[in-house]
Amino acid sequence: MIATPSLTPIYKASCRVKSSVASISKRCGGFKGEPQMTPCLHQFSCCKFWLCLLFISGLLGSLAFAGPSREPTEYELKAAILYHFARFAEWPTSPSDKFNLCLYGPDPFGAAIEALTRRTLLDRPIQIQRPRQPGEISTCHLLYISPQALPDLPQLLTIARDQPILTIADQPQTTDASGSVIHLGLDRQKIIFDIDLAAANRAGLRLSSKLLRLAHHVR
Repeated sequence: MIATPSLTPIYKASCRVKSSVASISKRCGGFKGEPQMTPCLHQFSCCKFWLCLLFISGLLGSLAFAGPSREPTEYELKAAILYHFARFAEWPTSPSDKFNLCLYGPDPFGAAIEALTRRTLLDRPIQIQRPRQPGEISTCHLLYISPQALPDLPQLLTIARDQPILTIADQPQTTDASGSVIHLGLDRQKIIFDIDLAAANRAGLRLSSKLLRLAHHVR
């Protein structure tokens, strides 16, 4: 049985952020309004920027934190980041009913991912799906591939190729996630991401230039 990754807080360890969650919320202007990406980008590191963005949108505020000084865990932060990856992407056609956010492999998110079901994407309610076989991903709009699913990664990306699926490979143990639109990784214990524009184009997806500027590498 594959163990689910620990939800140990990595806010200070991986992002090297000294400010508390409450202070970042205050500096970013609270919880309301649309994300103001450029000012935050100039004021904060990439990780601080993400927290600024997530607080302004109110998404982190919707997660079940213990209190204002409680720092988000790695996968609470990643759940919110998945949501914003989708917000800054355009699909060739809109979902007819629901936006299907798929998790492939052991679910490391817990309650954090369920909080997204109170949100919408592309003006559609978000539905969490958990396909168990590579052949079950064709209805996904966003496909998150967990670190433990590395053996299935080539088959998943082959099936998703040329389909309008935003593939996100959370594979910090490898630098090669060829074929995924977004590759989540670690650099000196910091969460980073790379974008493969060729994969996005094959999927018919358009990614915001704002998102591209935040990527560690764009190829």
